[in-house]
Amino acid sequence: MKQQIKFRLGFLLLAGFFLFSCKNNSEKTPAEPTNADTTSVAATTDSVRNANFVIVKKGEDAQSVPHSDIMLSVNGKQSLLKTIAGEASQIPTTEYERYQIPTNAVDACGAYYAGGGDYFYVIMNNGTPEVYAGWEEEPQGDDQKPDTGYHWKKMDMK
Repeated sequence: MKQQIKFRLGFLLLAGFFLFSCKNNSEKTPAEPTNADTTSVAATTDSVRNANFVIVKKGEDAQSVPHSDIMLSVNGKQSLLKTIAGEASQIPTTEYERYQIPTNAVDACGAYYAGGGDYFYVIMNNGTPEVYAGWEEEPQGDDQKPDTGYHWKKMDMK
């Protein structure tokens, strides 16, 4: 009899654990990233400010296009810069030259999707972060224009 009770109790505990682990997490809002879907890109500390990018991977839309939110974190306060197509990731400093990113950039990230890319880097200017947004233009067929490549423009942060 005791063995039968232990078996039932063990079965109930196992079933409860299984049901709990299969809980649907769809109630999460996009403003609550988890460690599984957030990549914190390398931070550089300045005496006045700490600035880095935070990437939140949003998953795919109805057309199976992946999206990522690119946020700037300054002294721990995050603000959304842009939602881009693709699964964004950190750009290592060893790749800055390839992406035409200045060597004084403190952080960089971006994504490539369907023939183009969206990229960001941040530099510190007198203790104030300046963010540059860029895009990649890929030549199509015989179109080998000299202006293809990376194009950068300072973002208005006001």
